[in-house]
Amino acid sequence: RCPTGSFTLAGDEAQAVRAGAAATWDRILVAVGVDPATVVRHELTVNYRTPAEVMAMASRLLARFAAHLHPARSARATGVGPRRLHTGGRQVTIADIERATADVRREVGNGLVAVITPEWMAADRDIGIEHLDAVDAKGLEFDGVIVVDPEGIVDESPGPTGMARLYVALTRATTRLTVLAPAPPGPPLDDVLG
Repeated sequence: RCPTGSFTLAGDEAQAVRAGAAATWDRILVAVGVDPATVVRHELTVNYRTPAEVMAMASRLLARFAAHLHPARSARATGVGPRRLHTGGRQVTIADIERATADVRREVGNGLVAVITPEWMAADRDIGIEHLDAVDAKGLEFDGVIVVDPEGIVDESPGPTGMARLYVALTRATTRLTVLAPAPPGPPLDDVLG
């Protein structure tokens, strides 16, 4: 407890990506011993990190798994929407990831670039490319992001957790986002990523 009896909690319900994570503020407050009825809430409505073009995609995803949440309005636009790359139905290879990474690096110059993959791929440290999964990417930001196999990210964690992990992955980019997948997505991601 805070000595003055007041404290501030900040966070994003849409980013509850760990198994067993409290998915609502009421659950979080109860878990820390606070009556939700006694809390003054303020919703953050402006997003300073993620450009409008990327948030448009992320907002469509948010509507799929957390329709009760309102996406924040982006404070800026880059003029460049997310790039969608498909490998014609075959598994994404290291060469595909390297090409996508090289393209993003050219676009962001000396900026930070991240490759975000499904957990099974992130666990394979021998694939030759620095990469991380969506859980490890949470809270970080990069100038350019390549999200590999978005359906694989969703499928690894059933229900809203998988969608939340993809939401985290998509919203790490401050400038450029590339989505690299074996094929165009099927339902329910077809109208989100398509």
